[in-house]
Amino acid sequence: MTDKKILIDCQYLPPVSYFALCLHASEVYIEQHEYFVKSSNRNRCYIASPNGLQMLSIPIHYGKSHKQLYKDVQASKEIAWQKNHWQSLCSAYRSSPFFEFYEDELYSFFHQEVSSVFEYNMNLFNKICSLLKIEIPIKYTESFKTNYEELLDYRFLYREMKYEHDMPEYTQVFGNRHGFLEDISILDLLFNMGPSAKTYLQDLENHLEFPMSH
Repeated sequence: MTDKKILIDCQYLPPVSYFALCLHASEVYIEQHEYFVKSSNRNRCYIASPNGLQMLSIPIHYGKSHKQLYKDVQASKEIAWQKNHWQSLCSAYRSSPFFEFYEDELYSFFHQEVSSVFEYNMNLFNKICSLLKIEIPIKYTESFKTNYEELLDYRFLYREMKYEHDMPEYTQVFGNRHGFLEDISILDLLFNMGPSAKTYLQDLENHLEFPMSH
């Protein structure tokens, strides 16, 4: 762990680099006062499916205004997205080495009522940290600021742009069909590497190449 404090957004089943970035920080501040950003990892993630890269997206209930604070955003109750996401995860990872090892721990997240997307994402984040057996010191912003002199600001990451990190390859279920799919959801690493995922994250820092924070 390095002596750096970072600011980052709350994401849905974030990519591998997100966890490595947080793991190597001395403090991690989660932005909870920003406006919800569409078309970002705040409500979507990517997995390695039998047909290649697949996006899973939480449908949002916008109500009267499409401009909402992220912490107030509610998941839509009109679509059975949790059931669909769980079925997609099962199709993608049922044959992976460690899916059955973690299945019972994650099942309830896809079979319970969800209101707050922010709260749901953070609960999943904490559960995955527990499964990875890593500790990430989390704090939350108290108000929105454009600039933080004392923090490295990574809120702009994972929106539209894709960053090439040249990550070490690990065995993926459908790698023989689609090649190695880099930096997708942390669940891909967890299901394929199991307890070794922690060591992979710890060794990953030298492979992360992010642009300077804004």
